[in-house]
Amino acid sequence: LIYLINKSTTKPPFSKKKLLPEAPGQELVVALAGPAVNVVIAAGLFLVLLAMGTVGALTQVAVISGSFLARLMWVNVALVVFNMLPAFPMDGGRVLRALMAMMMDRGQATRVASVIGQLMAVLFMVAGAFLNGMLILVGLFIFFAARSEAAQVALQLKLKGAVVGQAMLTRFRALSADEPLESAMREMMSDSQQDFPVVVYNRVVGMVDQEDVVAGLRSQPRLNFIGEVMRAAQSSVQETDALDSTVQWMQSNGCSAIPVLRNRELVGLLTLPQLSHWLHYREAPAAA
Repeated sequence: LIYLINKSTTKPPFSKKKLLPEAPGQELVVALAGPAVNVVIAAGLFLVLLAMGTVGALTQVAVISGSFLARLMWVNVALVVFNMLPAFPMDGGRVLRALMAMMMDRGQATRVASVIGQLMAVLFMVAGAFLNGMLILVGLFIFFAARSEAAQVALQLKLKGAVVGQAMLTRFRALSADEPLESAMREMMSDSQQDFPVVVYNRVVGMVDQEDVVAGLRSQPRLNFIGEVMRAAQSSVQETDALDSTVQWMQSNGCSAIPVLRNRELVGLLTLPQLSHWLHYREAPAAA
């Protein structure tokens, strides 16, 4: 019964498709698409003002005064200029990374674009100290976003060519949907495993973690079984799926663990902590 109820709310399985384009040409097109929309809007508004014979209104614009169409046009022009600054990971920075990636590998291009983006962020913060405090916040956002993006790409490059089966956890505990919550809590207290696949008739129907169990035990009226607190199994991967795209999907969706199947049989669990251990041991021989 629990399986049938949750099956109706289960989302499609994980997609193997890349969430973001990696080919330089594709990234260039995607990065230019946003600013191109603003260019089209600004050009259209200019033509409207020209047809209305009010082009002179473009020079008589203030923040809260002047022609609405003229102000809207200048807003779009400002967005184009701002977005096209080479401050990675903004659109201009992605254009820069895509162009450099045509002449060097993606990892090196990302590192260079990230450094340039962080330098631009510092300039924003310095300018904000003298002009507008909002620029300091913008600079901080760009600085940390550039570092995060560079780290993510570096991770993807380390994982490239590997499959999920190489990094998955093979010694793990699965829980049954009709087990009491106290049983799950005992498992979590006695082992380092914090994310558990939930099975019904050897089929994965959900995932449960410590927060789910504690919330169930504290609820009023108190819940009794794992199936009552589990999250429906929204995604799963095959052990032969590409590891880099799987991890990218997990990070983008805030997923800390995902069941690994061989056909329809549960054979492993991919978790971000396990991935960190796997990378550590994988790189150990090279470091030696």
